[in-house]
Amino acid sequence: MSQVIIDEAQRLRPNLYDETIAGDVADVFRNKKPISLIVAADSYIYFGDLDPLFESMEEGLSVDGMVAFTLENVDQDDEIL
Repeated sequence: MSQVIIDEAQRLRPNLYDETIAGDVADVFRNKKPISLIVAADSYIYFGDLDPLFESMEEGLSVDGMVAFTLENVDQDDEIL
């Protein structure tokens, strides 16, 4: 997440977040472990290869952790490999 987005979120809802972090999400998953819950909506489409991201999620999750995310359904002809 970018620092600009974090700054705007804190400006609009100053007491909503206990902690905010700007940086690579895969690094955050690895460095903030154990994580009990990861929720991502309409964001993983921008990552390309999801294998490294999923590996970092697995590494960061606690044993009983949960993940919820959405993905777009793209026609195979339009898929970028």
